Amino acid sequence: MKKGLLILLAACVTFGAAAQKLNIQSALNAVKNDELNKAKEYIDLATTNSSTEKDGKAWLIKAFVYQAIGTDKEKNAKTGEFIPFIATINGSQYILDLDRAKSLRPSTKDPLDEAIKALNRHIYFEDKPNNQVVVIAAYSIARSAYNNAVEAYTNKNPDAALANFEIVDYAANLKKGAYFPTIPSELNEYKNEINKLLLSSKKYKAYIAYEKDDNELALSLLEEAIKSNVADDNMYYMATQIYKKIHNTAKYSSTLRLGLVKH
Repeated sequence: MKKGLLILLAACVTFGAAAQKLNIQSALNAVKNDELNKAKEYIDLATTNSSTEKDGKAWLIKAFVYQAIGTDKEKNAKTGEFIPFIATINGSQYILDLDRAKSLRPSTKDPLDEAIKALNRHIYFEDKPNNQVVVIAAYSIARSAYNNAVEAYTNKNPDAALANFEIVDYAANLKKGAYFPTIPSELNEYKNEINKLLLSSKKYKAYIAYEKDDNELALSLLEEAIKSNVADDNMYYMATQIYKKIHNTAKYSSTLRLGLVKH
């Protein structure tokens, strides 16, 4: 009796794994047909099931599906034409309609955050991830999140801005910071662009922290910017005001002098 139960259990596990593999293939087929509603449904099932939650291809599909949902259309500055959104999976490229993808946004929480986390899991679980695909996707997600953050900051929504700036930070530190140092030099252009976005996002985060009277966070970001020689005149001013508030006269004086020299 016990042997029969074990055979039945093994059969159920095998069947379940096969069903999830089928979900991955169905998600990919839906991407090919530009049916992201179906792709999202299938890939969510596959990436939350124990039998396929470590499948690298599944996470790459999820990354592109959620990235498409969270990405706004952009025009080519030279031609004025909309830039196509291309998902590259298993060496094949699929053009996705961002207008159709956007219709899923109301029912999808934090799509760009989900996208960058899925891309990170792809790196962990794929034996040999395609670095060019990963780096370009990471840059595209970071750029979209950065644009969203700046817009949110401009519209006086600091919490939304911070949430999007965190996505930029995540994109710049894939695999806990261990990924980008390993990529080939021909991809440094994208890595450098991500770092530029990260540097600018830290400036905005410093402004937000200062406006929220979070002196500890603001000061750490301001000091980092000053040390890296990228602080603007307002950042020196903010730093001096915090030093004044916490009665650090020495740092107040030295930062004031340095700010006057720099600006």
